[in-house]
Order: sequence, then structure tokens, then C-alpha cells
Amino acid sequence: MSQEPAMADHGGTSEAAVAGPAGGCVAVHDLVLLDKADVPTVAKTLEQRFVDGAVYTCISSVVLAVNPFRRPDGLYGPSVMEGYFGKAARSQPPHIYALANDAYHAMLETNVSQTIIISGESGAGKTESSRICMHFIAAVSGNRAADVDSVKDSLLGSNPILEAFGNAQTLRNDNSSRFGKFMEIQFDARGSPLGGCVSVYLLEKSRVVRPAPGERSFHAFYFMLAGAPPELRAELDLNHPPEFFPSLARSGTYTVPSIDDAAGYAELVAAMTTLGFPADSQTALFRLLAAVLHLSRVSFVAAAGSKGDVASVADGAVLADVARLLGVSADGLGKALTSHTIETRGEAINIPLSPERADDTRDSLGAALYDAMFSHIVTLINASISSPAPAAASIGVLDIYGFEILHSNTFEQFCINYTNEKLQKLFIDLTLSAEQAEYAAEGIAWVPVDYFDNGVICELIEGRGGVFDVLDEETVLPKTSDTSFVAKLEVTKPGSSPYFALAATHRALKLPRLSFRVEHYAGFVEYTAVSFLEKNKTKTYPDFASLLAASSEALHVCLAPALGAGSTSASSRRGVRKRAATTVSVFKRQLASLIQTLTASHAHYIRCIKPNDERSPTIFDFERVEHQIQYLGLLENVRVARAGFCFREPVDSFVARYKMLAQDSCWPHPTGLSLPQAVHAILAARGIDKSQYQMGKTKVFVKDPASVFALEDARTAALPRLVTLIQAWWRGVATRAALAAAAAATTIATAWRAFVARRFFVEHRAAVRIARAWRSFGLRAWCARALAASTIARAWRCSKAREARRHQLAARDIQRTARGFLARTAVARTTAASRIGAICRGRYVRAHIDDITAEARAAKERARQDAAAAAIQAQVRGLLARRAYARARAATKIQAAWRGHVQQQAYIKRRAGERVASFVLRVALERRFARAKAVTHIAAAWRGRVARLAFKRLMAARKLQKWIRALWAVQLLSGIEQALASLTPKVWPDAVVDGAQEDARATLYHMYLAWRARVYRDACTETKRIAMWRRVRASEMFKASKAKVYAASVQLAFAGDALGLGTAGSKSARELAKAMAKVGDESSIIFSAPIAKVNRSFKHDENAVALSRRHLFRLKGKSFKVKSVTPIEAISSLSCSPFGDCYMVLTFDGVEHHDMVFACERLVEFAVRLLDQLQAVTEAGRSGATSHVAAASRMAAATSHTHARVEFGDRLVFQEPKGEYVLLFDASSEARPDGHGGGYKIAKIKGAKNTGKVVVPPS
Repeated sequence: MSQEPAMADHGGTSEAAVAGPAGGCVAVHDLVLLDKADVPTVAKTLEQRFVDGAVYTCISSVVLAVNPFRRPDGLYGPSVMEGYFGKAARSQPPHIYALANDAYHAMLETNVSQTIIISGESGAGKTESSRICMHFIAAVSGNRAADVDSVKDSLLGSNPILEAFGNAQTLRNDNSSRFGKFMEIQFDARGSPLGGCVSVYLLEKSRVVRPAPGERSFHAFYFMLAGAPPELRAELDLNHPPEFFPSLARSGTYTVPSIDDAAGYAELVAAMTTLGFPADSQTALFRLLAAVLHLSRVSFVAAAGSKGDVASVADGAVLADVARLLGVSADGLGKALTSHTIETRGEAINIPLSPERADDTRDSLGAALYDAMFSHIVTLINASISSPAPAAASIGVLDIYGFEILHSNTFEQFCINYTNEKLQKLFIDLTLSAEQAEYAAEGIAWVPVDYFDNGVICELIEGRGGVFDVLDEETVLPKTSDTSFVAKLEVTKPGSSPYFALAATHRALKLPRLSFRVEHYAGFVEYTAVSFLEKNKTKTYPDFASLLAASSEALHVCLAPALGAGSTSASSRRGVRKRAATTVSVFKRQLASLIQTLTASHAHYIRCIKPNDERSPTIFDFERVEHQIQYLGLLENVRVARAGFCFREPVDSFVARYKMLAQDSCWPHPTGLSLPQAVHAILAARGIDKSQYQMGKTKVFVKDPASVFALEDARTAALPRLVTLIQAWWRGVATRAALAAAAAATTIATAWRAFVARRFFVEHRAAVRIARAWRSFGLRAWCARALAASTIARAWRCSKAREARRHQLAARDIQRTARGFLARTAVARTTAASRIGAICRGRYVRAHIDDITAEARAAKERARQDAAAAAIQAQVRGLLARRAYARARAATKIQAAWRGHVQQQAYIKRRAGERVASFVLRVALERRFARAKAVTHIAAAWRGRVARLAFKRLMAARKLQKWIRALWAVQLLSGIEQALASLTPKVWPDAVVDGAQEDARATLYHMYLAWRARVYRDACTETKRIAMWRRVRASEMFKASKAKVYAASVQLAFAGDALGLGTAGSKSARELAKAMAKVGDESSIIFSAPIAKVNRSFKHDENAVALSRRHLFRLKGKSFKVKSVTPIEAISSLSCSPFGDCYMVLTFDGVEHHDMVFACERLVEFAVRLLDQLQAVTEAGRSGATSHVAAASRMAAATSHTHARVEFGDRLVFQEPKGEYVLLFDASSEARPDGHGGGYKIAKIKGAKNTGKVVVPPS
């Protein structure tokens, strides 16, 4: 059977038609769009998408992930991620990326924490889905700052560590999570990651020492053995294969083809380094891991001299190795393994253990050590990825162990399945119960959808008197066993539940004695109760904890409290013993806290489906998938989504978001309308019928997703126009305000400049007058002063000259008088002295004659002395006279110099007066020149200001012109953006500025066409290419009449065998197959369609045609009985009506084949396929002329009894020898089913009766 792709314009995806169990369905991407919602149809849809490589499907917002057991090409990676960044979920094909993108943007928009819950059975791909979610959230969130990238690396680096220490290979999954993990990523208000927190639940620690056959223990052991450096392996004594260690050898499986253990070790060390684990801490973790391995090598024998009830270590060397790795003494370790200390009334009693109990203690101690180490690793990871800053919101990813049904189901499987039961209950509450409860609360007309509520099973397990209560009670009571536990279940609440079965009460089930069966939501699970009580006890090792507290290894000291915590201790005051919490009670508290966290956030669901148990990428186990569809409640989810409303929003929020879609009544605020009326107005404006939505009490509910898409598309298209309108209004307001301010400033400046000019003119005129008067007054005063000064100077000079003359004459008189007086005084003194001397000498001679001689001699001597004195005196008088003369002469010179000085000063003063006069005149001239220069400068400044203002106006005009050009460019780009909202824009914006923008517009348009062509080529599959090739062939064939023929039929997708005649099983198909066998045709039916054949009475018979590769079959209308068989090579031509009435004529060679005139809805497809087969027949060397398609208004046809002429036009004419039958085209007739109206109506007939019937070609 041939299948042709049908384009489904929903969500931007295309799907292929597939045959379903109910007669056919479409492999849609959203199961809500299925025509028939049942389990086989859903499973068939998933199978077809699985075969096509589309592993993701959705039910509204729930993502279904079918495990492909391979890495599909082109489904993941940075380029695929970018296609989902910021996109609406329904605008892209279903993917985990779409769900994670929705969660991230919902957190940003609502500031509400989000949770991604990944569920499914073991091996369905939950761990890989959580890893994909984490990588997408890390890629889409925040910016590219170094600190943000560091946080992302730390968050992603935690996955390899947790998977290495918490995941293991099982029979169903090579990387099965053996613990529950809830990774919470914390974000700030901008959407950048701040840090995170990891919570873990119920590690399957029994796998450390006893992995199941065919499975492995945790990955970390094998990673260390295969990839550790040689020096580390030598130090830890790990140069042995895995089977050397009993804890790993018990399963018999050591390698997994899909896991590279050496590469896993390298990735583990790199992740530890990324999270900041110091090198010594990493070594300490591997040392403890090696100690757990070597601990399993310690064996015990009965001690010598005992009766077999006292154990001793068989090999002291192995014990010494373990003690070395743990950093404790070998004797202390041996004592802790072979004995147990209890306290009774304050007294410590050491009880030896038997070899069997010592083996159990060794194994449980190894498991407890690994569990404590795993908890310590989680603590280190949280310390590394936690953020000190408060988080605005968070996104949590829950990766929990899947539902398990094994050959032997024990305590661990019971807890795992109980966890999945609780998550299924949460899914029902959030997706089914909550939705229907909301419809009831809002008063929405609703047909309730029945579904199985597994709350009764959760209550059976965790409720009062349930399985957990009985298990805890039996655990704490003395002298109890697994047998008493099963017996108590029979007489308590579980024993009376229809979902619970015991061997004693349901003998027909043939259950083993110590077992019970629970009817979970995923099916019946049989559990063995062996070791339930033992595993429920929280074992403590006080002796070993005390020993480990004194270890030389810091890590081991940190783990010591975890091994001794919860031990029984006596109260010093009341003597009451505090019992350790049981495993079940701790697990219930953790799970309740998790459910509370999930309920407080907005949940997103990924439901993982396992297609087969062989882990094959090519097998799809239909029954296996149907079972998962049933117990996961997917069918009920589909029904609720189909019957319910895909969109709900509070009325006020709806009006606030979409009010711009009804601008006449609701924009910017509803005018005279209540909120419900505004909702009706908005939806009516978009043409959404009232049957597509309902009004609740507080919310509006929209049924069809297409209506929501139409609202969002209309809002997206309206927002740019509103933004442009608001921007234009604001720019107008701002421009008007600026213009008003500029005008006011111009008016003020003009008034101010006029005022300043007037005041300057008045002040300047007054100043000029004052300056002129002042200069006149000054000049007159200066002249008067100069004249007075000249007169005074002349009088003063004359006075000084006369005074100097008088002084000169007086000096001469005084000098002359002084010289005469001095000369007379000197002569008088000389004469007097001579006389007095003579008298004295005579008297003296006479009186003293004797003495006279002596005196004479003395006189002579005195004469001589007197002569000498006279000579001296003469010399002195000469000297004095000369000095006096010199003084007189000097005085004369001084007087002459003074007189010269006085005359010189007089001359200088006279010259100074002349210079002052010239200076005053020069100052006056300079002031007049300065005033003239100032006026020139003022005029130049005014002209400069005018020129600057003109230049500013010019620059402002240029800036305005540039801004307007930029605005036009923005409008052009905005128009292009609006045009690009559709992949096929009908209008491309025109450039509005100049040739440069026209060139830019043309370049952008060519770039857009090239991009669109590339996108279309990349998205075009092989089937699409074939379909496109056929459509191109059709376009080339019909281009002469494309507007009327091709346009009427091209909208119909090429359906091939639309009637399903090639499908085996139906009666018509069998009859057709017989007819084909009869003519020796072994090919398949490639085309079938109903036709309206024109019979001899010019009426329409309901027929059908079927085309194989060799023959054309004409069939009866409803029964599809074969009426005629025509070889393809007998067809000579095919002609079509030039109008949109779908009529065509087939002309055959030979008289045994009559020509056919008929109307076919799929005219284009029939013509293309028929001509293809004709071409193939011709190329194969068969006879027959090359056929062609002709759109002609007149042609010939050979009927069964004569030859007719067929003419198309305003009338359809069938002409034959008996008469001419005219069918007038009636455009007013409304009989056409395509809604266009019009048909051929039998009018006047030559040679026949007028029946008046309307003949309507198919639409």
C-alpha cells in the first residue's frame, strides 16, 4: 500500500499517516489530537513515532519519552537546544528541551519554584532524561560570566559522581539508579544559577555485598579497578580482576559492553576536581572503597577449643590489609568483627559471634560503610554547589528508581514500588483529580472521566494499621520473625484488602508460605517476606564506630558517628531506652518531605516508556507498551485533556493580557463592560465561537489549543503596533513639549536680548554723552591746569633765578668780606706780636743781662725757631688760603651746577606739561578708537551668534533628518519583523527613505528567501521530497490552467490509496485482488478515489477508480465491485475542464474501451500518478502513445452507443446524433458541498425532455 505524507499544520510539525488497529490513525505528536483514544491506538502511534526516530510524544503538557536504547542523530546537542530557547512548547516538536524551557521560563515569569518529575519503570531512560534536563537548564539559564559558568560546571559535575557511586548495571538497565535523587537548582531573580542542593533517598546498600546474578555492584568499584593509576592500585592492593573479590564475584558479571570503566574513572576524577574535592579527599574515598572490597575477603572459621559457636579470622594477612586501609589496628578490627558488645544496667558485656553471624556482620558492616561514604559524598557535593545568597526560585529534577517486578522481590523492591505508588498518586492528584475538582469549583459544564485512584493502595501500605505499621511493630517487639510478620498481616488491615493477598487466604494463587502479593497500579507484584524485619532494623556498630573514631584517616573519623548513631542508650535519669528509628519510618518521613516539596512547586511530568526488555533499538514490544500505557494512566490523561480545557486563566489576568485584541471596547481599559463581558468581547473579536470556551466563576476556560495559539499570535502581532503607537504618542508629546519649551526659550531669549539691547543702547547713549561732557570738561580743566602750571612754572623759575642770583652775589660779598677780615686780623696779630715781643725782649734783656746772653743765644735759637715757625706758618697760611680758595671755587661750581639743575628742572617741567597735553590728547583719541573697536566687536559677536544659531539649526535639521531616516529604518525592520511572524509573509515592507534603504530591503528580502529555502530543505524528508516532486510535476502539467484547476485541488494532500483498497482483510480488497490476479497484475494499488461518472443519460453515477502499476479499475460506488478493467497502455489522452469543476475525460485506444467523462475530487493527484505510470510503461518498451494533460473547453468522447462531443463553458454540452443536451451553469445554486455554490442545471434539451434536475460536481 502506498502512503503519502499529509501536512498537519499544528504546532509547526508534520506527521505521516499510519494504519492503526482501528482502521487508521495519524502519528500525531500530541495524543490529544488522536481521532480515537484507546490503548491500541496510543500504542500504535508511539510505535510509528519510535520507528520514525521520534522518541518524544506529548499529552498536552506531559512529555512521553520512549527509550530508543541509542543516541538518535540530530536529536540532541547545542544546535538543537538553540531551537528551543525561549520558544513556546507547542511551537516546536515534543522534546525534553521544550519541557525544561517551559519550566525555566515559568519560573522567571511567576517566581514560583518548578519541579520536573521523571517517572517510569526501571530501564525506561529516567536517568538519561534527567541528565538531558540538567544540561538544557544549564545552557539556557543566566549569562556567560565566569562565576555563572563555574556554578553550571559544578551542578553538571555532580551527576557523574552520583551515578558512579549510586548507579549499577541490572538485568533491565546498564545504568540503573539504585537510589532516589532530587536535584534542586537555585536561581536568582535574573535567572542565573546560584547553586543547588541534592537530596538522596534509600540507597540499595545490599548491592554492595550481594549483587543479583547477572548484575553488577555499583559502578565505582569497577571504575577504580579498571582506571586507577598503577601506583594507586599498588598502594590499595587492587592489581586483581573483579572476580578476585567475593562481593563482586557473587554475580558472575564483571563488564558491560555499553560502559567503559576506565573512561568512567577518568570522568569521575574530573568531576570531583571540578567540584573542588581535594586530592587527598579523593584518595581517602578510593581507600575506603578498596577497604570495602577487601573486607569481603575476610573469612571466619570456628575458634580452636570452641564448639563452633565462636568465630575467629581465617587469614590474618587479609585482616591486616583491611585494617591498614581503614587506619585502625588489626586486633581491634578482628574483635569488632567476631564479637558484639552490649550494655546492660551500666555493665558492658562482650558476646562472641559464630562464624555465620560474623559473616553477616562483615557484609552488613561493608554495606553500612558504603552507605555512610555515599552520604558523606552527598554532603561534600552540597557543600560545593550550595550558595550563600538567598535564591529567588528553584527548579527541581526528580530522578527516582523505577517500578520493579523481579523474579524475587524483597524489601528493597517493596520500598521502591511504594515510592512509585506515591508518585503515581501525586500525578493523579495534580493532573486528573485537581483538574476535575477545579472544573466543579468553577461551575464548568463537565463530563467526569473515570480513572483508577491508587490512594487505596498507598493507604494500604502507609496508612494506620497498614503494612509499614505492622512491619515497624514486629521490628521493635522481641522474639518476632518474618513468619510472625506474615501472620500478623493476615489478621490486620492488609489481610482484608482486595488489593492484598497472602498464601494462607488465597490458596488458589499458590503463593509461597512467606510471601504476599500486592496489586500495584503497575500490576501484581509478589514479595518474599524473608529478611523484611532484618532489613527494617537500623543496625549500629558501636564497637566498630569506636574503633573507627580513633582511625588515622580523617575521612574515617568523620564516618564513625554515622555507624554508631541510633544505638540503644540508657537514660541517666529515667532509665528509659531510646530505640533507633526503623528504615521504613525514616523512609516515610523522607518521602513525605519530598511529596510536600513537589506539591508546593509547579510540577512538569516526563513519563518514560520502555519499548522492550531486550534493550534493542529496533524492537517495539506492543503488548509491553500497552501494559505501561494502562498502568501509567496515560489513556485517562488523554481523555481528561481531550474532554477538558487546555487553557485557563483568571478573568482579570485574561483581560489584562489580551485586551489589545478588542481595541474598540477594551483598549486601553474596558469601557462600560464588566470583566466577563470584556472576555466575551475579546474572544468574539478573534472569531472564537462560544462553544470553544466557558466562563467560570473566577476563570475563563478555553478548550482548543488552536484558539490559544490564535490569541497568542494575535497578541504577538498587536504588541509591535501598540508599542509603535505608544512610542509615537510619547514622541509626539515629548516633541511638542520640546517645541513649546524651545519656543518659550526663544521668546524669552528674544525679549531678553531686546531688553539688554535697549538697556545697552540707553546706557551707552548716556555713557557717550557723559563721556563727551567728561572729555570736554577734562580737556578744559587740563588746559586750564596746563596754562596755570606753565605760568606758575615760569614765575617759579624766575623767582628761583632771582633768588639764585641774590644768593650768588651775597656769597661773593660774604666771601670777600671774610677774606679781608681774615687778612687784617692776621696782620694785626702779627704786628702786635712783634711789638709785644720787642718790648718784652728789651725789658727782659735789661733785667736779665746775664741771662741775656744766654737768652740771646736762646733768642737766636728762638729766632731761628721763629723763622722756622714763620716759614711753617707761611706754609700753613698758604695752605689755608689755598683751601679757602678751593672751597670758594667749589661753592661757585656748586652754585653753577645748582643753577643749571634748576634750569634743567624748569625745562623738564615745561616739557612735561607739553607731554601731558599730548598724552591727554592721545588718551582721548585712543578711547574714541576703543569705543569704535568695541562697537565693531559687538557687531562681530552679534553676527557670530547669528551665524552659530544658523549653524545649530542646520545641524539640528541634519540630526532630525538622520533621526527620521533611523526611524524609517526601524519602521522598515519592524515591518519585516511582523512579516517574519509568518513563514510565508504576504506583504514585504517597502523602503520609505532613499535608495540605500531600498537596497537594504532587497538584500534582507533575498537573505530571508535564502534562509527560508534552507530551512525548508533541511526539514524536508525523503517522503516530503517525493511529495514535493509530484506537486512540482502537477504544477508543470497544469500551469496552463493552474488558476482554475490546480488551485482547486492542490490543497488536498496526496493520499494515495485513500479508500484503503490495497489493505488486506476487507471484502472489497479481496474482490479487487481477484480481479488483479485475473488479468495477471501482481502490482499493488497506488491510487484510489471516489468519482462521479457521467452516464449515457447524462447523469452522475457514484463510482470509484483504482490505479495499479499496470491497470485502471473502475468500481461500483459503495460496494466497490469491479465494473471495468483497462490496461494503462490503452489510455491515449487525459483531458481536464479548464474550470474548477474537477471534470476530466479519459480517451482510450480501441473500440473495446469506451471513453470516460467523470468528475474527481483528487484530479491533480490522479493525473500525476496516471501519467507517471504511462511514462513508466512507455519507457519499458510497451505500446501506447505519450499521454498528455489538456485543459480544453471542447473534446470528443466515445460512449457505449455513439460518439459524443463534450464542450465546457457557461454550459456543459453533450452532443450526439439524437440531439444536444445542454447543462447550463447555475452560479446561484447552493447545492455544491464545498460551500462555493453553483452547479450544472439541465435546461432546454433538443430531442429530449427537460427534467430540470441539478447536477453537482464533487467539490
